[in-house]
Amino acid sequence: MAKISIEDVSFSYEQDKKNNFVLKDVSYSILPGDSVLLLGPNGSGKTTLLKLIMGLLKPTKGKIRIDDADTSKASVFEISKKVSMIFQNPEKQFFAETVREELSFGLKNRGLREEEIKKKVEEVAKKFGLFEYLDKSPFDLSGGEKRRLSIASIIILDPEVLIVDEPTAGLDFQYRNLMISIIRGFLETRNKSLVVATHDIDFGLRIANKAAVINEGKLVWSGDVVSLLREEEIFSKGILAHTFTSSLISRVISQSNVDFQKVVKILEELTEGLM
Repeated sequence: MAKISIEDVSFSYEQDKKNNFVLKDVSYSILPGDSVLLLGPNGSGKTTLLKLIMGLLKPTKGKIRIDDADTSKASVFEISKKVSMIFQNPEKQFFAETVREELSFGLKNRGLREEEIKKKVEEVAKKFGLFEYLDKSPFDLSGGEKRRLSIASIIILDPEVLIVDEPTAGLDFQYRNLMISIIRGFLETRNKSLVVATHDIDFGLRIANKAAVINEGKLVWSGDVVSLLREEEIFSKGILAHTFTSSLISRVISQSNVDFQKVVKILEELTEGLM
């Protein structure tokens, strides 16, 4: 499975203004099996970093490697054989005339037989509540339906690394939980990895084992998720904001040796019981 190495990466959208960097000297490694929560305020550079990993942007300085491939030299098509990205704006992914064709496209490029494609498409469409829309235009779907289609069209490809930008935007409670279930299922496959940029820290706590915090273009903290919840300075400076759930988990684990995953599980069961 793929390893991603981010090596002293800086990036500026305005090449003639060399000091106007959106990202500044970021170094980080994403190993097979990692589930990384990418956190930071609006404008901190999270989405830019995701686009750099995908090869949609090229570093102004530094390198990003996927295994031995330099993303500055590799095509987006080559990168997409190992890494797939779900964009924050679903419509940026769509180009087919129907939902069925949108879900089928990547599978056809991989040379799967028509019968196998039809089976996979219908299975995924049912799972994501899209089966009745298979012959409808993606652009005629509601906001939540478009979001589900954008997720389904990537999950169906079963990439080695899944990159997701704000995955819960536009999803109601039911499909937010479905998204968590889908990601957990994806991560159960040996050594697959995940990078999620989100403001929804409660969502992230349910799927991530590591976290990286970006502020003003710089990587200001990285480590495991449990350690992040104990990092009072990150929250006290306003770089991140606690929710009721994250604050509660933080207090519980800081005052005892309670297992983090058990605490998350109990809170999930309580939340579901109240709905």
